[in-house]
Amino acid sequence: MNKNSDNKNFTLTGIIMTIAVTIALVWSGLQWKNRYNWIKPITEKDRQANSIKAFKNLQLICTAQDKYIQKDWDNDGQKVYSRYFTHLWTTLSQESDPILIELIPKQLAFAMGPEKALDGYYYNDLPQREVDSKGNTRKNDYTKEWAIAAIDANYGRTSRRVFLADNTGKILMKYTLETPIIWPHEPLANGWETIAATEQIRRQR
Repeated sequence: MNKNSDNKNFTLTGIIMTIAVTIALVWSGLQWKNRYNWIKPITEKDRQANSIKAFKNLQLICTAQDKYIQKDWDNDGQKVYSRYFTHLWTTLSQESDPILIELIPKQLAFAMGPEKALDGYYYNDLPQREVDSKGNTRKNDYTKEWAIAAIDANYGRTSRRVFLADNTGKILMKYTLETPIIWPHEPLANGWETIAATEQIRRQR
């Protein structure tokens, strides 16, 4: 047997083991150092609190849209609702110059996807509406209508609270895994419930 070969294998094995142990120790140390920064699992109480905040944010968006349509922000001769809820914070002129209006806070205006969720919810503009039960759609007429969805970003395989709001000022809610991209046809006949106060959310389990 070649002793040099055995020694080389032994040395290589030792180096690999040393590296592995070092990595494990470093990882354990970092975990211990960051033990207070671990993400706590979200509870139903947390979900309920987040849902109430989302409901209030939609109320704020409804109020902001009512104010937005009162002025011709881009000076094109037409008063319209905002196509994008983020423009309720900063809208654009005809030359695409920003116009700071702050009808909603910046944090809400940027909650446009799961990775940017605010208090567990993100918001999707709904530019189209179903016109019948067959799924036919039409685009919003922003001189008289708009629509938005608030979607729970923290969910697994169970249903979550999703909210809808539009120019009527009404806010609807449904437990669902679906992510709305259009305003549904006859929502109240398809499982959506009108939410008029936070107490309705607090009573739900």
